[in-house]
Amino acid sequence: MNRGHRNAIVVALFAALAVPLVTAAVAAASPRWYPLYDLAMTELRVRDVGLAHPPLVGLPGRLEGHGLQGSHPGPLSFYLLAPTYRLLGSTAWAMEAGVVVLNLVAVGLAVVAARRRGGVAAALGVALALAVAMRALGPEVVSHAWNPFLPVLWWPVFLLAVWSVLDGDRAFLPAVAFAGSFCAQTHVSYGLLVAVLGALAFGWTAWSAWAAWRSSEGAGGRDRAAAWWLLGSLGLVAVLWAPPVVEQLGDGTGNLSILVESFRHPASPAIGLREGFELWCARLDPWGLLAGREGDVTTGTGPTVRALALLAAWAGSVVVVGRRYRRDREDHDDRDDRGGRDLTLLRLDLVLAVALVVGLVSLTRISGVPWFYLHLWSWGTTALVLVATGWALATAAPTHLAARASVAGLAGAAALVVVAGAFTWDTAHREEPLANLTRGVRAVAPDALAALDEVDPDREGVYLVEWIDPVGIGDQGWSLLSELEREGFDANVAPPFAAGARDHRVIDPAEATAVVMLVAGPRIDDVRDRPGVVELAHHDPRTPAERARFADLQEQAAAGLEAAGADPGLLGYSLLVAGQQPGLSAPTRAALVELQELGLPLAVFLEPR
Repeated sequence: MNRGHRNAIVVALFAALAVPLVTAAVAAASPRWYPLYDLAMTELRVRDVGLAHPPLVGLPGRLEGHGLQGSHPGPLSFYLLAPTYRLLGSTAWAMEAGVVVLNLVAVGLAVVAARRRGGVAAALGVALALAVAMRALGPEVVSHAWNPFLPVLWWPVFLLAVWSVLDGDRAFLPAVAFAGSFCAQTHVSYGLLVAVLGALAFGWTAWSAWAAWRSSEGAGGRDRAAAWWLLGSLGLVAVLWAPPVVEQLGDGTGNLSILVESFRHPASPAIGLREGFELWCARLDPWGLLAGREGDVTTGTGPTVRALALLAAWAGSVVVVGRRYRRDREDHDDRDDRGGRDLTLLRLDLVLAVALVVGLVSLTRISGVPWFYLHLWSWGTTALVLVATGWALATAAPTHLAARASVAGLAGAAALVVVAGAFTWDTAHREEPLANLTRGVRAVAPDALAALDEVDPDREGVYLVEWIDPVGIGDQGWSLLSELEREGFDANVAPPFAAGARDHRVIDPAEATAVVMLVAGPRIDDVRDRPGVVELAHHDPRTPAERARFADLQEQAAAGLEAAGADPGLLGYSLLVAGQQPGLSAPTRAALVELQELGLPLAVFLEPR
C-alpha cells in the first residue's frame, strides 16, 4: 500500500467520525436553543473574549477555599470557542457549532497520531474505539458546550500524544502541551492526570535529549532539535497558562489559591478507596462502552467482574508482548521490524498503566457526590485499553496468518461504518438538553424582550436581573441575563452572583433603574400584585393532570427528604439542590427528577426602582 492510499484511508476514517459530529451541529440549529445556567455563563465568557474584560479563569465549580467560590483553572475553552462563535453570528447555536469544530480537530489528531505510531491498522482501531465511546457517551456529551463535556474527546488525544512522545515523535510534544492544558483548564477533574502524564512526556524528552548528548554517538543537530521542541512546548504551556497566572497575581485571593485550599480542606469527605475502586471498575467495564449508556455509570458486581477481566486480558497482553520483545532482542531477531512495533505497543501500555493508576487515585479523592461528569475522562482511557489489547492479540497471530489481516481490516471498517451510522442517527434525533426548562425560556424570552424594547428602545436603562426559581438554581434566570445582553440591554446581577456573571456584570441593586425578574411557580401571583410591576411575559407548560402529579410528587419528595435527615423546605428553594442531599432513597431521587421535568409556570416582570 503506497503513501497516497494510506492517507486516503486516514481521511476516510476521519470522515466516518466527522459525520455524526456535523450532524449534531445541524440538528441543534432548530428550534432555537437557549443556554441555561452553566451554558449561559459559558456564553457570557465566550462573548467577553477579545473585549475589555477577557476571561482569566474557567467556569465556577463546586470548589471553595478561603471563604470564596472557586472556578475551574483556566479560560482556554472560551478562547477556543470564540472564533467559530463570532464567525457564525454570536448566537447560542454558534457556540454549539464551536464545540463540534473543536471535537473535529480532536478526532483528526487522534487518528493521525495512531497512524504515525502503528500504521493504518492502529488508526482504524483508534477510530473504531472513538466511535464506540462517542456513541456510549451520547450526542449531548460530544456536542454540548458544558465544561465537563468539552475535554472528553481531547483526553484520548492527550494520551496518544504522550505515547507518541515516549515513542520518539517529539513533534507531538506541543500536542501534549495543548491538549493537556485544554483538559486541565476546562475541568479540574483532569488536573492530576494531566500533571503526571505531562511530566512524564516532558521529562522523557529532556532525559532522552540529555542521554543522547552525553553519549559519544549523539548527533548535535538532533539534540538541538529536541531542545527546540522542548523549549517551544514549554513556551506554549507558559502562554496557555498566562491568564490564570495573571489572575492569581492580581488583587485579592487568586483562583489558583482557592483551588489548592479546596483540595487541601474539601467541604465534604472524599469518597475513599472502596467507592473510588467501584467507580474505577464501572468505568473500565467494556460493556458500558458497547451498550451505549450515554455517560451513565452503574457500579456493582457485574461491572467490576467485567472490568477486572479486561484488565487481566490487557495485563496478559503486556506480558506476552514484553517477553516476545525481550526474546527478539536477545536473539537479535528484528524481522519485519517486529521488535520496533512491540516496543511502540509497550510504550502505549506504559502510558495507559500510568493513566489507570493516577485515575484511580483521582477518583478516590472526589468529595461529596461522585457525579458522572467528574470522571468522564475514564471512557477515553478504557477505549485505548481495548485498542492496546486488540493490537497485542493481532500481532500474536502466526506469520502465516498475516494474510487474514485484510479480512480483519475489512471487518473493522464495517464495524466503524455501522457504529458511526448508528451514532449519526442518535445525533440527528438527539433530545434537547433540559428540554422543559429550555421550552420555558423559549416561550417567555421573545415576548419579554419585545415588551422591554418598547419600554426602552434606546437601551438607556440599567437593569438588575433577578429570579425566583424553586426548580433549579437559577437556570432560566441566567439564560434571561444572557438574552438581555445579547439584545443590547445593560443587564447585571447582584454581588452574590459575581462568580457566575463576572465582576463587570455586577452592580449594587440601588444603582439599577429597574429590575427584570423571572419567576417560576407559586410566587408569580405575589410578584404580580406588587405596585408598579409590569408583566412582560407568562407561560404555563403543564396540563391539569401534570399539576396534580406535581403536587403528589412534592409530598413524596418531602417525606423522602425528611427521612434522609434533610430539610423538606429545600423543595421551595431548589429541586436541584434538594436532589444533591446525601442519603436520599432511589424513589426520592426519581421523584425530584420528575418534578424538574414537569416544570412550573413561568413569568417575567419589570419592576421600576
